[in-house]
Amino acid sequence: MELGAIGELVGGVAVIATLVYLALQTRQDAHSTRSLAAQGMINGQAQALFLLAADEDLARIVRVGWLDDAEDSLSPGEWHRCSSYLVGFYVQVDFAYHQHLAGRLDESVWNRMAEEIPLFFTRGMKRWWEQDKQRFSPEFVAFVEEQISNESPREIVPTLGRDPSDSRPKGDA
Repeated sequence: MELGAIGELVGGVAVIATLVYLALQTRQDAHSTRSLAAQGMINGQAQALFLLAADEDLARIVRVGWLDDAEDSLSPGEWHRCSSYLVGFYVQVDFAYHQHLAGRLDESVWNRMAEEIPLFFTRGMKRWWEQDKQRFSPEFVAFVEEQISNESPREIVPTLGRDPSDSRPKGDA
C-alpha cells in the first residue's frame, strides 16, 4: 500500500511539474510572438524611411504630396507614386493596430505609432486619406479619424520639414 501511495505522489508531482513547464513555455512563446511583431513593424517603418533616403525624387514627391493639397502640385504619375508609398506605409500601421488589439504587439510599440498618426496629418495627407481610406480596415479608419478629428492640418512635419508652399526663410519657422 505504501508503495502505491508513493507512486501516486510522484505521479502527481510530475503532472504539476509538467503543467508549470508548459505554462512557462506558453508565456515565453507569447513574449516571442509580441517581440517578433514589434520587430516586423519597426523593420517595415525603417524600410519605408530608407526608401525616401535612397531616392531623392521619391522623397520630393512624398514631401510635396504629403504637405501640399493643391491638385496640380504633382503630375498624375507622381501622385500615384506618393499615394502608393502612403498606402504601403499605412498598411503596416493598420496591421499593427490589429496586432495591438489582439495582444500580439507590445503596448509601448503601438503607443508610439498611434501618437505619431496626428503628427502627419497635413493638408495633403488629408486629401490622400479621403481618397484612399477605403483601402484600410473599417476599424482602423474609425481609429484614425478619431485621432485626427480635433487636429488642424499641420504646417511642419517631423523629418519632412515645412510646407513647400511656405515661402518664409528657414529661420522663421
